[in-house]
Amino acid sequence: MQLGMLLRFALRGSVDFYSGAPRRRGALFPRYRLPASHWEKQRYATFQGRSAFGPPWIPISSWVEDFLFDLLRWPGSGVSTPVGTLAEWADKLKKRVVQLTGLHGPAARLCFLEQAASWSTMPPRKGWQRPLRVGIVQSVIPDMEDYARHLNDPELLGDPAFRARQRRHLASVMEAVNQMLQLRETHQTQLRTDGRVIDLLVFPELAVHPLDIDSLILPFVRTHKCMVLFGQVYHRASAAPGAPLINSCLWMIPEWSTTAGFQVRLVEQGKANLTTDEEAFNPKPSPFRPAQWIIEYQWDSNPAYRPLKLSASICYDATDLALASDLKARNDVYVVCALNKDVGTFDRMSEGLHYHMYQGVIVVNNGQFGGSSFYMPFGESFHRQVFHLHGQPQASIAFAEITPEKLVNRPTQDKNTPPVGEWKTPPANWNPF
Repeated sequence: MQLGMLLRFALRGSVDFYSGAPRRRGALFPRYRLPASHWEKQRYATFQGRSAFGPPWIPISSWVEDFLFDLLRWPGSGVSTPVGTLAEWADKLKKRVVQLTGLHGPAARLCFLEQAASWSTMPPRKGWQRPLRVGIVQSVIPDMEDYARHLNDPELLGDPAFRARQRRHLASVMEAVNQMLQLRETHQTQLRTDGRVIDLLVFPELAVHPLDIDSLILPFVRTHKCMVLFGQVYHRASAAPGAPLINSCLWMIPEWSTTAGFQVRLVEQGKANLTTDEEAFNPKPSPFRPAQWIIEYQWDSNPAYRPLKLSASICYDATDLALASDLKARNDVYVVCALNKDVGTFDRMSEGLHYHMYQGVIVVNNGQFGGSSFYMPFGESFHRQVFHLHGQPQASIAFAEITPEKLVNRPTQDKNTPPVGEWKTPPANWNPF
């Protein structure tokens, strides 16, 4: 318990263990604060999730969460693992340090952190598997012209008429996705046993305003129990005075547990490489990428099977070959949220990356330019392009289904076991997991 409290203090910088976020001095305006609670309540009712320590981008992995929950367990917390000795806890920490060293990318010099995406409904029966049905949305508003008209307002807060138009567009998009899912179910030859119709929905870069997340995106996640990945309109990294303006995408990950029920976890992926167009804004956004997140999608009820690993980048970050080099042996599906007028370049990039990284590559571009695509490293050329949305400017919706078992068991370079089925021969120096 004392070790856990010490580590929690190191993360939060405050001994007020019961409050939801660290205290900040010098607030520019009055705000509500939780009253000081009794020490017993502080000790036996603490929450150790990522949201207790800071914004969604904070680089705290699932491992740290689980470690703190184990140390600071209390009656009713739902932790049932055996209580170990201090030597056993120290051994866990030493092994984690070794693991983090391996997760550090030597080429991009990035910290790669894992976030579990467990079952979003009650745990399935033994031997059950689920696919990954992906939906992509080419929304249009805001587009590049909209941002050009708001160079001094990158957060898009100073124009109520435009905000109403943007919100109306997003609401229409979400309703269209619901209708398209119903249409897709009419021609599915085999319906899923869990009753779900989608597992991941992806939007372009800068597609969703932070003020519209709770009212328009969150209800969709709760209804369909699916993950959503979307680029956020330029926003502040935190509520602290002087926080930098950043460009990021947000993972919304539903999860279910016997103790907490259904919850939606937020994980924010920052953008480190800004374009010349972004340099023109006032205030100017800041490069911001504390970590590269790898979402571990649990697809089999057997915990011995490794999860399907997904990672995302925002537009210009995807052109970093150092990042692609580090991800090729750590990832299964690479998603790029884009607002890019050079569709031809990104087409060729995704065509090349899907083989050099030897994994699925999905590019979701703004409907102003189109060109969203999904490629897989299959042997036949007509199989590699899963979909490619042409035409501009138009909002579009497309779906594809991924079989996690195929990607998890991709062929290796072992000469005695050549690729079987639809896979292309692996690229040189590709090291599997």
